[in-house]
Amino acid sequence: EIGSGLVGSEMCIRDRLDTAKSPKLEIFYYFGKEFQKVSTDISYTDGNESLRKYQDSLYWANYNGDEINGSCLYTILFDEKLKIQEIRIVKRGGYNNSKFDYDGLIKKILLSTEGKWKKTKDTHSENWYFTMGRFRVR
Repeated sequence: EIGSGLVGSEMCIRDRLDTAKSPKLEIFYYFGKEFQKVSTDISYTDGNESLRKYQDSLYWANYNGDEINGSCLYTILFDEKLKIQEIRIVKRGGYNNSKFDYDGLIKKILLSTEGKWKKTKDTHSENWYFTMGRFRVR
């Protein structure tokens, strides 16, 4: 099992990046006070590089400050219609929220991607979809 809880989140992220596409692996996400089984069969419509460029463009359009070379790991939980239900900033490095609400801006940018995700398999029985990524402040 891989969860996205606060305890062991770094291990969970590393394991997810390496093995989450395994057909035998079940992934659970802590949501609504219990663990929910989630599918990782989801991707950004135009691919990861397009998502990175989109994130960068919105970041610099909203804030052009001195916090560069920072990063955060995030998770996004979607319902069966791929509507974003939750975004978590899992771990951040190189910045904090003392000068500017970076976490709020990153969540706003990620929320704006709603409608730009697709299922990678024809799985109509899944109730929840999950993805994670790295947002780099360049």
